Amino acid sequence: MDPLGNHRDYYQVFSVSRDATLLEIETAMDRKQQEYDPEKLDGLGERLLQLAQRETDLIRTAYEVLKDPQKRQRYNRQLDYQSKRSKRSFVNNSGTDKAMRQRAEVANNRAIDVWESGSHDEAIELWKTALQKGLHLAEIYNNLGSAYHYCGEPKLAIECFHDAIEIEPDLLEAYNRLAETYHSVGDTEAAIENWYQVLRINPSYTDAIEHLRQLNAEQYDLDNIPEYQEDQDPLPNTRRSGKTLMQKIANALKSFTT
Repeated sequence: MDPLGNHRDYYQVFSVSRDATLLEIETAMDRKQQEYDPEKLDGLGERLLQLAQRETDLIRTAYEVLKDPQKRQRYNRQLDYQSKRSKRSFVNNSGTDKAMRQRAEVANNRAIDVWESGSHDEAIELWKTALQKGLHLAEIYNNLGSAYHYCGEPKLAIECFHDAIEIEPDLLEAYNRLAETYHSVGDTEAAIENWYQVLRINPSYTDAIEHLRQLNAEQYDLDNIPEYQEDQDPLPNTRRSGKTLMQKIANALKSFTT
């Protein structure tokens, strides 16, 4: 998270290093413009367009900071301060935490090996035992949740995924599996919200995009709801909102390099 509260710092937004030249940043900006070409966004639902708009807002802000030498220098100082503060916190707790994490990773890997050998019940017990011993690793909760999901225990799976996210709020895999589990029990709204969270962390995560496209086409597209098919207004409210968002995104892209 950057000093302004974004999950990715501005360099991560453009996938460039901190010593990137202005030319490299402008080249990365060109790639973003192509990625968010309005023609590529056509057909997306309103909520996906809202997500795209938030992303373009972040891209525009990042570009405005990184292209200006003085703003970039101040931003770098903020990043340095945050990094030093995080390192101090880590050093204060590194001894115990490092040993516990090593034990947790060993236990997690052992359970994975047992699971892959086909002994699913035994693997589940190993993950549970690790947690009972205080080895609270996000990956253990995530793997145990995946195991419960596989074994037809969605309620237990959901609890585990939430525990994993509480420990590691940006654990993309946990949000994705949580969405899949909610979808499997018919809680479409919760599934959609968690797939949106996946895209907030990684806007190009294909699996989440595909699920949201399918849900939008099958259940949230007004063309597929009979009472709307004879509507004399060719642009129902939700579609009008979508078109408006596409225009906002297009306008934002036009202003990036001006």
